[in-house]
Amino acid sequence: MKTIFRSLAVLLVAILFTMLFHRQAPGLNLLIFELLVVGSFLALNMFRPSSVLHYLILGGLGLSLLSTVMVHSVLAYLVNAAMFFIFAGMAAYPASGGLPATLLSSAHNVLTAPFRFLGSLVPKGKESGGGTPWLTPLIFTVLSLVVLMIFVMLYSASSPWFNAVLGSLGDGLREALQAITRWLDEDMVFLLVLGGLAGSVLWFGRANPRIVRMDVECHEALEMPDGESTRALAGHERVLAMGLLIVLNTLILLLNILDVRWVWLGFEWNGEYLRQFVHEGTWLLILSIVFSVLIVLYFFRGALNFSVRALWFKRLALLFLAQNAFLVLSVGMRNYWYIHYFALAYKRIAVILFLLLALYGLYTVAMKVKERRSLHYLLRRNSLAMMVLLVLASLLNWDNLIARYNVRHADRAFLHLDFMATLPDRSLPLLDIPPAALERIHARQVVLFPFTGRTYYMDPEEYTLRIKKRKAEFIERWESTGWLSWNYAEYRAYRRLMNTTVSQ
Repeated sequence: MKTIFRSLAVLLVAILFTMLFHRQAPGLNLLIFELLVVGSFLALNMFRPSSVLHYLILGGLGLSLLSTVMVHSVLAYLVNAAMFFIFAGMAAYPASGGLPATLLSSAHNVLTAPFRFLGSLVPKGKESGGGTPWLTPLIFTVLSLVVLMIFVMLYSASSPWFNAVLGSLGDGLREALQAITRWLDEDMVFLLVLGGLAGSVLWFGRANPRIVRMDVECHEALEMPDGESTRALAGHERVLAMGLLIVLNTLILLLNILDVRWVWLGFEWNGEYLRQFVHEGTWLLILSIVFSVLIVLYFFRGALNFSVRALWFKRLALLFLAQNAFLVLSVGMRNYWYIHYFALAYKRIAVILFLLLALYGLYTVAMKVKERRSLHYLLRRNSLAMMVLLVLASLLNWDNLIARYNVRHADRAFLHLDFMATLPDRSLPLLDIPPAALERIHARQVVLFPFTGRTYYMDPEEYTLRIKKRKAEFIERWESTGWLSWNYAEYRAYRRLMNTTVSQ
């Protein structure tokens, strides 16, 4: 496509983005924007999907876009932004061998594509296709005046003598700048820039030769080094690695046995907060798992993979990874007990998602050791797994899940009213607990958790007033919201609240 049409497309994208989002909350506008922009990009054959990776990224973009309207969570919007970012990199470099190269391509174009777009606005002369001869001097003149005004104001503010010499000139420039600021709509300028950035990354994205060369030269299978280096390096490192892995396997076996005894089979809760048991213990164990993986990767970075005498070393490494996988399950068991007694929260859900990635990561490291795979194999597989997991996670309404679970299990798990009162508006129907039911819950909570009655915890009366105020504010806000900001999650919450109000 000719440069002039690409430039026009970017300008149209910027204008469309501004029209859809100016003074509007995210909702249907994002769905309309991405369907029009990405749809037109595909319809004009700017990109043709031809591989499994292409369809996975397109599917992830579509699902994350759907979740922004249906779930309307922060996670959904963050995942959608990430998928749009990935899609732009894939469109610029369709031959990418995996997600790492696609991400690098995206990052490169975010930094360079806007400048290519701005450069396309400057005419190149008749030999380059002609152009308007007055545009370049006009742009240069405007930029020069802006630079001049900035420096005059800086020098006037920093030096009273300079300001005295200029006199009314400095005051006139300040007044002119203030008038321009009052005239400009800062939000509109920001949206124009953001929309222009999105459009330029799509329409002016290019494959970077260095990224392409690096991607082509990387392979999933390790290449065997020459025989001399294989024998020397394998013989030198095998003795040290064998001894280290035997000791590490012994230590982690002892840790796993203790976890089976005290976490899996014999756990007893005595009313404590469980913070050391879960928070500190969990992150220290996760850190130990990361170190364990790094140790295995260090020893299997080259020649040792091909040594004919490294069979037992590989078995020890695989045993070490398997024990780390069991350790991941033990961390999950700690998290289970925390949820059992202290209900659901965002970090506890994040731990579950992280542990799923950790298990898959340990599996890929085991495959690397067993099948002589490269670091590139690990990056490709684990980055793709993370993308798929985040897209799937964005489809769930975690806020409603937390609210529903915590209220239903308040007879045995701590119901933290301060935290519940901060859940988003789309969860208000679930947070609107009848006062009588809330008093019964509170009475049970005081028995199970004596610290509930402390003054720094919210009491049922304050919680009821807080939710009542939030309901009124939400209903008023929703009824004044334009159709571009519509989303299903808040619409459903509004309908449920109104039905409850009518029934009362």
